Amino acid sequence: MFSKLLIPLLLLQISTPSSSKDLNFTFNGFKPADLALDGIAEVTATGLLRLTNDTKQQKGHAFFANPVTFKSSPAGAVSSFSTTFVFAIRSEYATLSGHGFAFVISPTRGLPGALSGHYLGLFNGSNNGNATNHVFAVEFDTIESSAVEDIDDINDNHVGIDINGLKSEKSTPAGYYNDKNGELKNLTLISGQPMKVWIDYDGSKKQINVSLSPTNVENKPQKPLLSLTKDLSSVIEEIMYVGFSSSTGSVPTSHYILGWSFKLNGQVEDLDISELPKLPRIKPKPKSKLLTIGLPAICLSFIGVGILGVVYFIKRKRKFAELVEDWELQYGPQRYKYKHLYIATKGFKEKELLGSGGFGTVYKGVLPTTKTEIAVKKVSHESRQGMREFVAEIASMGRLRHRNLVPLLGYCRRKGELLLVYDYMPNGSLDKYLYDQPKTTLNWSQRFRVIKGVAAGLFYLHEEWEQVVVHRDVKASNVLLDGELNGRLGDFGLARLYDHGTDPQTTHIVGTVGYLAPEHTRTGKATTSTDVFAFGAFLLEVASGRRPIEGRSSADDMILVDYVFSCWSRGCIMEAKDPNLGTDFVEDEVELVMKLGLLCSHSEPVVRPSMRQVVQYLERDIAMSGLSTLGLCAGGLTFAKGEGFTDFATPYPSSMNTAFSHASSSVAESLLSGGRDVKASKVLLNRELNGRLGDFGLARLYDHGTNPQTSHIIGTVGYLAPEHTRTGRATTSTDVFAFGAFLLEVASGRRPIEGRSSAEDMILVDYVFSCWSRGSITEAKDPNLGTDFVEVEVELVMKLGLLCTHSEPAVRPSMGQVVQYLERHVAMPNLSTLGLCVGGLTFAKGEGFTDFATPYPSSMNTAFSHASSSVAESLLSEGANSEHTSPQACTLLSVGQTFSGTQNVSGLQKDEAWRVNVCIQGCDLEHGYLCGTMEALNVPMADTPVVTFWEGEIVDTKNYTFFTGKWEATPEDDIRHWTKFTSFSPLTSQVEADGGKSLDLSNYPYIFMRWKEQYFVNVGTDCGLTIAGFYYVCFSCSDGSINGFYYDPNSSPFQKLELKSTNEGRSGFSFSSYELR
Repeated sequence: MFSKLLIPLLLLQISTPSSSKDLNFTFNGFKPADLALDGIAEVTATGLLRLTNDTKQQKGHAFFANPVTFKSSPAGAVSSFSTTFVFAIRSEYATLSGHGFAFVISPTRGLPGALSGHYLGLFNGSNNGNATNHVFAVEFDTIESSAVEDIDDINDNHVGIDINGLKSEKSTPAGYYNDKNGELKNLTLISGQPMKVWIDYDGSKKQINVSLSPTNVENKPQKPLLSLTKDLSSVIEEIMYVGFSSSTGSVPTSHYILGWSFKLNGQVEDLDISELPKLPRIKPKPKSKLLTIGLPAICLSFIGVGILGVVYFIKRKRKFAELVEDWELQYGPQRYKYKHLYIATKGFKEKELLGSGGFGTVYKGVLPTTKTEIAVKKVSHESRQGMREFVAEIASMGRLRHRNLVPLLGYCRRKGELLLVYDYMPNGSLDKYLYDQPKTTLNWSQRFRVIKGVAAGLFYLHEEWEQVVVHRDVKASNVLLDGELNGRLGDFGLARLYDHGTDPQTTHIVGTVGYLAPEHTRTGKATTSTDVFAFGAFLLEVASGRRPIEGRSSADDMILVDYVFSCWSRGCIMEAKDPNLGTDFVEDEVELVMKLGLLCSHSEPVVRPSMRQVVQYLERDIAMSGLSTLGLCAGGLTFAKGEGFTDFATPYPSSMNTAFSHASSSVAESLLSGGRDVKASKVLLNRELNGRLGDFGLARLYDHGTNPQTSHIIGTVGYLAPEHTRTGRATTSTDVFAFGAFLLEVASGRRPIEGRSSAEDMILVDYVFSCWSRGSITEAKDPNLGTDFVEVEVELVMKLGLLCTHSEPAVRPSMGQVVQYLERHVAMPNLSTLGLCVGGLTFAKGEGFTDFATPYPSSMNTAFSHASSSVAESLLSEGANSEHTSPQACTLLSVGQTFSGTQNVSGLQKDEAWRVNVCIQGCDLEHGYLCGTMEALNVPMADTPVVTFWEGEIVDTKNYTFFTGKWEATPEDDIRHWTKFTSFSPLTSQVEADGGKSLDLSNYPYIFMRWKEQYFVNVGTDCGLTIAGFYYVCFSCSDGSINGFYYDPNSSPFQKLELKSTNEGRSGFSFSSYELR
C-alpha cells in the first residue's frame, strides 16, 4: 500500500518546478539522469558532458532536468541567479573549430526548429531576433558570422550576451582581467584547455556580469569581462529551463562541460577543479614514416620527375620549334625567326603588350639587329588545313604598299600559332582618341585627314592593287596612327583575297557587330560593298565620337546610324557631331562626312558608293548628291525623292535543310525551352522518326523579361534574323525566324542557299514566296514526297515558314502560337492580310507587290515624321528651316518610344495656319492605349486650296484582319467637316455634349500599323488624327492643354479620351500615353 502511494508522490515531485527559494545544484561531473539531452549531446563514461562530437553540421542540447521558477508571478521581477561551469573546446585542427556553444535560459528544453552552424542550436533564420523567443544566452563563439544577416559577430573568438537572437547586446574578445594590475589577458576559446565561467544576474540592480578565466587562476576575477545593465523581466518568463546548446559546422569539434553549479537568490559556490573529470588525452600523432618509407619514395619521385622533365623538355622543344616546309622557301625574305621575335618582345612579356582582339594579341618589339620598332601579332592556328593558302595570302599582302596601310613585314610559323610582324605605329589605335572622355582628342583637321587616308587605303585595296582585297573588319580600333597622326588601316587577319571579277568563296560571318552589312547575314559573303558599309559606320563614329552601338539603361541600345539619321531627318545633322570638337571645325566637312556615312550605310548594296566615289566626295572632286534623291533608309525607314518617307516592314529573305516527317511540331515544342542555332542538321530523328532538337552548345539562357547581353554573331548563314546582325543579340524572336527557315527547308527539301550557275545564289525563302504570290505554293514542296502527302499540311508548313521569317520581329508569331497552328488548335491566318514582305517585295491585300529599297533592320522605334514629299525634299535643301521662332509644341508620342524632329503647333498668330504631317508606326492596344506622333510645319494661311489626303493600313496580328484605305477631300473641305469621306461622320463642336460609347479594345490586342496622312488645321480649332479608316481621334490644343475625343466609325456617339501629359525635357508638351475611358 505504501509503495502505491509513494510512486505518485515521486512523480509529482519530479514535475513540480524547482522552488526559487532553495534551488541550488552542483555537478562535479555528470550522470545521464542529471540532464535532459537532445541532438548529439551525451554524457561520457568518465562523467564529461559532451555537447557535440566529430559529426559535422549537428547540434547538441543539455538542460537541467527540472524547470526553474524565476518569478513569483508572471508580472513579477526576475530573481537573482548565479552560475559557474568549466568548459573546453577541442578541434581536430589547431586554428579551426565548430561554431561554439552557449549557456542558455529557455522556455523549452528542446528548442524546436533551431539550426546548427552559426545559429548555435538556438534559433533559425525565421525566428532569430524575435521578441517572442524569451531566450537569454551567453555565447562563446569561435567562428565569425558578420556576413550573416542579424548576427554581426565582432570576430571568431568572443563572448557575447544574447537576448532573443544571436546579434549580441554586448560582446567582447575572450579574455580576463588580471587582479594584480588590471591588465586584460587574451584567451583562445579553441585552445583545448579547460576554462571557468561565472555568470551573475542581480535582480535588484538589473545587472548582468560575465567573467572568464583559465582554471589555473584560483579566484574569480574581480573585474568582469562583460557587464550589461538589462531588466530581464520581459525576457525570462515565470518558469524556464537552464542548460547549454552547441553546434558544429564543417569542422569536427567536441564541446565539453566538465562541471556545473547553479543557484537562485544567492552567490553560487565555486567548483573544485580537482574533483572534476579529466579531459581525454590528446592522442599523439602517429610517427612519421618519412624516414622509413617516404624518403626513398621521394628520391624515386625526384628521379622520375627528372626523367619526365627531360622527356617533356624534348617534346616541348619539338612542339614549339619553328615549322618550315619546302613550299615556304619562296617566302624566305618575309619569314622571321622565332628566336629574334622572342628577343625583340623581351619574351612576350605583359609589359610589352599593346592590345588584344578576337584574333590574337599584339606585342611591341625592337628587332635586335636593325633596332627597328615592330608590332608582333600572335594568332592561334591549330589546323594545318589551308595553312599553305593562308601563308600565301600573307606573303601577298606583304607586297601591299600604300602610305595609309600598316605594312605587313612578314611572319613566323610555329605549331599551334602564327606570328605576324607589322610596322609599329607609335600613337596606337584611333578609338582611344574618340571614346569615353579620352585624355587626348583629335581636332577636326586631324580627324578629316585620318578619314581621307583610310578611304584612300581602302580604295587601294579594292581597285588599285592587282587583286581585290576585302578587309572585312574596317573600324576605328583597326585604324592606327603613325608618328604624324596619319591614319593607317591595319589588321588584315580577316582579309580574303580573290581575283577581280570572281565570287568570294567564304561564307563565314566574321566581323564586328555594328559594322556588318545586312546582306552579310543573308549570304555570309564579304564583298567590297560590305567594306563600304563598315566604312560608313567608321565615318559616323569618327565624326560623332560615339561607338556604333552604345548600351543604355533601357532595353534597347543606341544605334549610331539611327541617331545620326534622326538628326538629319530633322534638318539638324550637326547635333550628332562630337562635342569634344568644340568650335574648331569646318561645318561643311563635318556635314559631308556624316551624310556620306549615312549613304555608305545604306541597306541596298547597289545604292552605296564605291570607294573610288567616296574618295572623290571627300576630296571634293565631285559634288555629293542630295540624300533625299537616293532612297536613304535607316531605322526601318526609306526616303525617296518625290515620296518622302515610306514606312514598311523590313524584308529579309532567309532559308534552311532536311526531310519532312514528324519534325516540325516536336521541334517547335522543344524551341519553347530556348535555342539559338535552329537548323535541319541540329534536328535528330529517333527510331519512330520523331524530331528532337539537339546541340544546345550555342544556346544562351536569360531570365524572362531581361535583356540578353551577348554581342557575337553566332549561328548559321541563312538562319539569322536581320536584327541579329544589327545588334548581335539573340532573342526568342530570332529563334522563331530560324525555325521559319527550318520549316521551309523541311517542306521543300532544299538548302537555305543553293549555288547556281549564275552569279546570284538561290534563296529558298524567295523561291517559296514567289510560288505563294502566284497562288501555287505547293510547287515549292519536295518532289521526293511524290503523291504521299497531305496538301493542306504542306501548305500550312510553308505559309507558317513565311510568317516566321517576317523581317519585323513584332509580326512573327511566338513559339506558343506556332505550336497551336501546327496542332490545328488555332486557324492559320491569311498571309495576304499581314503585309508580308520577302526578297525586297511587300505584298498586301488589294495592292499586290510594291517595290522598295530594303531597309537596314533597326531597333529605333521612333514614329517617323515629315511625311509629305515637300518636307522630304526640304531636309537637305538650303534654308530648309523656317525663320519663324518655334512656339510651344503639342506633341503626341508613341508609348515607350523615342520621338525626334518635332515642329510646333501652338501659340501662333491668328493669321497663320499649319500643315500637319502625322504618321503612326505602331499601336499596342493590349491595355487600352493608342500611340502616335503629330508634327506641324508652318505655312501662310491665305486662301490656299486645301487638299487633304490619307492612306494607310492596320494589321491586327491576333485576329489577322486587315484594314487599308485612301481618302481625298476637295479643296473647300474644312478640317471639321468629314462628310466627303465614306468612312467618317461629321465632327462638330458639340462632340463632348454628345456623350460617349466605349469600344472593347480587347478584340484588338496586337495592332501593327503603317500609314501616312497630310491635312491643314487652324490653330485653336479642333485638330483631327485619323487612323486608316478604323478610328477617328480628335484633339484640341489650347494654352498648352490637350483635350481629346475618340470616334469609332462603326458606333455612335463619340468616346472621350483622357490624355496623360508629361514634360520630357523638350519644348512643349509630349504625351507618352492616352487612355480610353
